[in-house]
Amino acid sequence: MVEYIDSSGGRPEGALGHWLTTNLVAGTRSFRCQSGFFGLGSLRDRLETLRGVEVIRLVLGSNAPEQPTVEDVRALVPLLTDGATRSLTIVRCAGSAMFHPKCIHLMGPDGVALGYVGSANATEAGFGRNIEAGVILGPGSEGALAAMAAAIDAWAARGEEGVFQIHGLDDLEPLVAQGVLVTAAARRASRAAVRTVRGGERRGGGFRIGAMWRPATAAAAEQAADEGRAEAVAEGADGYTEVVRVPHLRWCKRLPRNDAQQPSNPNSNVRGILGLSQAGFSISIGTYFRDQFFGLADWVDAGEKEECHVLFDVDFPGRAREQRVLKISHKSSREADQANISTHLHWGHDLIAWLRANSQVGNWVVLERHEDGTYSLAITEERPDWAP
Repeated sequence: MVEYIDSSGGRPEGALGHWLTTNLVAGTRSFRCQSGFFGLGSLRDRLETLRGVEVIRLVLGSNAPEQPTVEDVRALVPLLTDGATRSLTIVRCAGSAMFHPKCIHLMGPDGVALGYVGSANATEAGFGRNIEAGVILGPGSEGALAAMAAAIDAWAARGEEGVFQIHGLDDLEPLVAQGVLVTAAARRASRAAVRTVRGGERRGGGFRIGAMWRPATAAAAEQAADEGRAEAVAEGADGYTEVVRVPHLRWCKRLPRNDAQQPSNPNSNVRGILGLSQAGFSISIGTYFRDQFFGLADWVDAGEKEECHVLFDVDFPGRAREQRVLKISHKSSREADQANISTHLHWGHDLIAWLRANSQVGNWVVLERHEDGTYSLAITEERPDWAP
């Protein structure tokens, strides 16, 4: 059986998301997918179903500037409960080449294999909003389906340069540092930069087609938008739509020795953190930074505390302006010697070394969350005129 599907007619049955929802059901025996671009919206509704699938093979492309986000990949890690039958591989090609296959193979509860090969990436847009075309393979196409499954499975055993096997959460942060994965904040910043270069232009008139498939979780996203969490959108390379306008927030404080990594005793160890204190602002330090300032970040449980990673535009005196991903940690009750500050910004090794060599004691550190969802971190000699 070979069936052609095409979403240009605007019918739900022409969308890959509709096909997957119909066929990836409880009792499915195996699920294999390789995709050049990936967004969790394509699979979020099926994660619970996938927990019960015996064989899972996922192969995703790291194609700049739309690499998978670490937050999306982190949501897939709980599926990797058996290294022998479940794998997650990220592929980054050298030069200008891209990892660009788009196919899905699954074996249903009845043991019958089905497959999709076509133009749709495993993104919410590819599954139900873009105009896509492909073919469905079923009974009678056993040879092609077996070849598809074998090709996807082979990636789990490959170890060449540019092939990254994800086994657990510890594998993710190094890939962010290498640019194989990006943070959601970095993706928002990248798209905001593109809009700036284009002068904020939006797409003009063109052929319009309504969404043919949407994940059930999209309703929750709409509710969040209705509650004022965001108001505008940015469009990615795959048509992925994301809300990015948020209230402008800012905070500052004068740097004491400990935060500036200049302890009174030069032989003392530095803490490597900036304590996000009240600093004269009318805020609750127990909740403000966790729930508001960094409230849209993807926080994860890290034992006794929560953590997220945020992309900052960093501007320090005498240092080239740069973008840097920094960790934020939050614990509802810190030790007494940390003055009960619940949330910390972690400088990272490079910035700690710079702060040790270039004392900023008495200067002002300034954090801002801008309306496009991006963050900046600056140190300045001048007291901000808005400081309390």
